[in-house]
Amino acid sequence: MDFLTIQESIKMKKKLLYFPPSGGRYRVFLTITNFRLIFSGEFDRLFTLSSDQKIIFKDGQQYIVIDREDISSIKINNSFLERNLVLSLNGKTHTFKKRASMNRNLFNAIKS
Repeated sequence: MDFLTIQESIKMKKKLLYFPPSGGRYRVFLTITNFRLIFSGEFDRLFTLSSDQKIIFKDGQQYIVIDREDISSIKINNSFLERNLVLSLNGKTHTFKKRASMNRNLFNAIKS
């Protein structure tokens, strides 16, 4: 990603399912940096940005961006078959799911 700032460094990358507050389900590639969460994927025309998200278009690809400072809470919900990473931003819930293999490293990368 050549739109990262000079001070920005990548902490982790992960392929997940994303469930935005507006509904829908999207396969995304999540990149966590020290300043932002950046995810890319195939978003349909029903996808709507919430007020806490920005969009960047680069080389025909769209990237959804959430500033880390906008995250009010983060938690992991565990079940037998899957784990959900739930972010709260301005009262809206953004959920990322991964089948039984999401670990605390992802949680810690966003939290720190």
